[in-house]
Amino acid sequence: MIPTIITCEPELVEVIRRRRDELGITHATIDAITGWADGYCSKLMCDPPMKNFGEMSLGLVLGALALGIARVEIVEDPAQAERVRGRWVKRKRPFYALERSASLISVKREETPDKSKQVEGFALMQILGRAGGKASGKKRRAIAMRRRALQRVRAHAARARWEQVRVHGGALIPT
Repeated sequence: MIPTIITCEPELVEVIRRRRDELGITHATIDAITGWADGYCSKLMCDPPMKNFGEMSLGLVLGALALGIARVEIVEDPAQAERVRGRWVKRKRPFYALERSASLISVKREETPDKSKQVEGFALMQILGRAGGKASGKKRRAIAMRRRALQRVRAHAARARWEQVRVHGGALIPT
């Protein structure tokens, strides 16, 4: 079989169909080899497919057809990039997910003339929350609630817990 570049799921299904035809085997044979229910292979390979390949089913069908994925390379398609380049919109805020240092938490807008170190709005709240800073939403809510309201919320949660039955193994099953 010739190595093929696959860019979308329909092309993957087409490669699998070609391999099935090359081997001359039926869908029932593939169902038997993979352990699928009768007719499942037909649902995956009909045109248009009724079902899509998942992580497990793709691995099983590749094994049944003696196929493998040799190498996965993600490369830029220049023609596609040219078509969509005008629709790419730059972020307004810098991306801080990779910078999780403690120094960012203490940075305030007035203290830093360097704009790249400033953390504002939602990003600042995320960093503070991860660092155990201000109280989380439910803690703040509990602090702000009156005693009677908090008692009602806790009683409601307790009733919801007690409506479930524990079985051995730790699973909760509703009654």
